[in-house]
Amino acid sequence: MDVIILLKKIILFISVLSFVISPLNNVNSEKNNENEQILIEQRHKQSIQIDKLKNAFLTEINNELYFFPKNLNIVTLGDSITEGVGDESKNAGYVGLIEDFLDHEVIVDNRGIAGYRSDQLLELIDEPDVEKSLSESDLVLMTIGANDLMKVFKRDLTNLKIEPFFDELNEFEERLNKIFTKIHQINPQANIYLIGFYDPFSEFFPEVEELSDISSSWNAGSAMITKKHDYTYYIPTSDLFEKGIAQYLAADNFHPNKKGYTKIASEIIEHIKTGVEDAYETN
Repeated sequence: MDVIILLKKIILFISVLSFVISPLNNVNSEKNNENEQILIEQRHKQSIQIDKLKNAFLTEINNELYFFPKNLNIVTLGDSITEGVGDESKNAGYVGLIEDFLDHEVIVDNRGIAGYRSDQLLELIDEPDVEKSLSESDLVLMTIGANDLMKVFKRDLTNLKIEPFFDELNEFEERLNKIFTKIHQINPQANIYLIGFYDPFSEFFPEVEELSDISSSWNAGSAMITKKHDYTYYIPTSDLFEKGIAQYLAADNFHPNKKGYTKIASEIIEHIKTGVEDAYETN
């Protein structure tokens, strides 16, 4: 961690130095309105850069260094995956791992509830304490949809047909769109990340090809809804478990174990850092 602190100081020093020197170098250049405007823009950009670096922390993730804002406020919503069911370490699944990855420099409000469907999440968002938490968030992470799908399985278990799954998918997409819209109305500044779900069935029931088709269609539908908004992003996870999914599942053969949650958390970090690190470019 001493190395990280040193690196941060070096980067901050270089930024401050460029802030001081570049205007002096430009003083001797042609003094016209265009150059003066360029100087003003340079100073403004460098000033913003310095402020951001002062209010950031440097962390190492997967042997790479990244800047993240101090006190990044994250709200997590959704079902048992967000609650962390199956994590034998009792560290709240991917949510706890993200806190670990970011050196506990972030503020996380975990509102994941096992068994939650999209209709229940819509109601949860209206609760005053949840609405307040969302209004103060910088970004929102969400897992939802698996229990909407499972509702059809449980209802039609003795007479499964593929059509009801797609009928339910259409309704789910409408509710998902409402969830995104409602969160955005509460907090227009927050980015929303929807975490797709994996397919725990295909490896255990390879003869039922429709199971894989259903899971893929629901993920595709979820991704499509995120593309409708410029503040929502989709994080796929199905490809993380394409081979040997059993090793990543808890004893119930459905929820991830710690190893599975680690893969999910790493994928989430890869996606959210892309949006965050743009604010800390050094050029």
